[in-house]
Amino acid sequence: MNNVSARFWLRLLLVYFAVLSCGAVFIFTNNRVIYGQSFRKLLEFNVPFVLLGCFLLAAFLTAVALWRIGPALRGTRKASVTADADKAARFERLARFPVELCSGMLLGSTLLIAAYHTAEAGRRGADVDAFNVLAENAIWEFGLASMLAVLLLAVTRKLLRPFAEALEIRSLRGFRGRRSAVRFIALATAACFVFSFAPLLKLVGRSEPGAVLAGKLLPLGLTYALFAAGVFTVYILGIRKELRLLLDRLRALAEGAAEANRRTAPLLAPDEIGQVTDAMNALQRRMESAYADVNRQLKMACKVQNRLLPKQFPAIDGMELAVFCRMCQEVGGDFYDLIPLGGRRYCIAIGDVSGKGLPAALLMTAMMTGLRAEAARGGTAGDMLSRLNAHVYRMTQGKQYATLGVAIVDLNGEAVELEYASAGHLDPYLIRQGQAMAWQFSSYPLGMSPEERYEVVRHRIDDGDIFVLYTDGIIEQGGSSGDMLGFDGWERRLRSIRPESRLEEALAELRAMEEADDGANAEDDRTLLLIRWGDVVAGCGTEEEGRKRDERRAG
Repeated sequence: MNNVSARFWLRLLLVYFAVLSCGAVFIFTNNRVIYGQSFRKLLEFNVPFVLLGCFLLAAFLTAVALWRIGPALRGTRKASVTADADKAARFERLARFPVELCSGMLLGSTLLIAAYHTAEAGRRGADVDAFNVLAENAIWEFGLASMLAVLLLAVTRKLLRPFAEALEIRSLRGFRGRRSAVRFIALATAACFVFSFAPLLKLVGRSEPGAVLAGKLLPLGLTYALFAAGVFTVYILGIRKELRLLLDRLRALAEGAAEANRRTAPLLAPDEIGQVTDAMNALQRRMESAYADVNRQLKMACKVQNRLLPKQFPAIDGMELAVFCRMCQEVGGDFYDLIPLGGRRYCIAIGDVSGKGLPAALLMTAMMTGLRAEAARGGTAGDMLSRLNAHVYRMTQGKQYATLGVAIVDLNGEAVELEYASAGHLDPYLIRQGQAMAWQFSSYPLGMSPEERYEVVRHRIDDGDIFVLYTDGIIEQGGSSGDMLGFDGWERRLRSIRPESRLEEALAELRAMEEADDGANAEDDRTLLLIRWGDVVAGCGTEEEGRKRDERRAG
C-alpha cells in the first residue's frame, strides 16, 4: 500500500468515527432531552447498544470499502495503469462506492434501529403508547441515519476525487448504470427536515398547555437545524466545486485556450455532472476532428494558392521586379501577378480581396483566373478592370468585393510607357530621384457596381524610377511607437530606399523595418511589389549578372 492509499484509509476511518459519533451523540441527546430519560437509565441499555451498534456499523462499512474499492486503489496513481479496460473497471468501482457506502449506511442503520426497538419493546412490554413512541423514534432515527448517509456520500466522494482524476477517464461509454445527484439532494432535504422538526414537534406535544419551553426548544432547535444545514451544505458544495471545474473547462474551450482545445475534461462521477462532462468531451472530440479536416483543407488550399502566386519573376531586360507577400492565416486574399502580353508588353497586377481566410482565398483564385482571361482578350488596363468587375459582381452579387491595381508596361520603344488603372486599390507610388510621389485615383472596388467603368492614366518612365504597389496591410502595420504606420510613415520608408541598391536588398530593408514593428503579429495580409526600369537596372548586381544581361541583349 502506497502513502497516498494509506492516507485515504486513515481519513476514511476518521470520517466513520466522526459521523457515527455524531449519530450516537444525537441519539443520547434526543432520549435525554425529549423523553427525559436519566443517565442511569440510559447507561442500562441505550448507551451500550448504541456504542456496540456504531462499532458493528463501522466494521461493516470498512469491510464494504475494502471489498469494493480496495482493488481499485492499489496502483491507481502509478504509471502502470495503462490498459483502458483496467482503468474503466477501477473508475467504475470508485464511482459506485459513495452510493454503495450511502446504501450500506442506510441498510445497517435500519437493521440496528429495528434490533434496538425490538429489544426495547421486549424490555418494556407491548402497548399502544409504547408502539407510538417506538414509531416516532424510528422515524426520527431513520432521518438521522439518512442525513449521516448523505454526509458519508459527500465526504467519500471528495476523498476519492483525486484517484478518479488520476485515471483520466474521458467517456462514460460502457459504464453500467447512471446515478442521479437529484435523488440524493431530495434525500438530504427530507432527512434534514425530519431530523430538525420531528424532535421539536414531540417536545412541544409533551409540554404542559401554556408552558414556555424556550430554555430547551431554542437551543435544541438551533443545534439540530445547524447540523442539518451543515450536512446539506457539505453535499451541495461538493457538487458546486465539480460544476465550477466543468464551467472553467467550458470557458477555456470557448475562449480558444490551446490547452483546453487539446485536453478533454476528466470524469469524476456518473451523475448528471459526469454526463454533462461526457457530452462536452464527445463534442470536443468531434470539434477536434472537424477542425483537423478544416486544417487539412486549408493546407491544400494554401498549396493551391502558393502555386498560383509567382515565386520568381522571369529575367526581363530593362526591368527589375521584387515582391514580398505574407498571409496572416494559412490562406488569404492578397494576390499579385505578372502576365506577359507579347511583344515586350507586360501586365502587372496587385489585389486585395475583402475578408480573410478561405472565403477570401476562393475569391482571390477566381480573380486571378479572371484577370488572366481578360488580359488575354486585350484592351487597356481600364477595359480589363471593367470586364472583370462585371464578372465579379455576377459571382458575389455585391456581397463581397476586391480592390485591384493593374499596370501595363510597354518596353518596345526607346522610352518606357506605363499605363495604370485602379479599382479602389491604394494609390501607387513612383519613386524618382529620392522622392515618393503618389498617383491618386478614385474608383469603386470590383464587385460593388456592375456598370462601373475604370479610367486609365499613362506616364513615361525615366531610368531608375521605382514603381511601388502594395496592399493595406502594409499601411496598417504598427509603427515603432505602437501606432499605425500610416501613409506618412510609409512615404518616409520609401524615401529611404537607396538608388544604387538592388530591389531585393531594398525589399529586405523594408521587411526588416516591418519585423522590428509588429511583423510577427500581423492582423492583415501584406503584399509589396517593387518595379524598376532603365539602365540603372543593368548597373545593379554582380559583374557576372551584368555579363549575362549583356549576352542576352547581344543575342
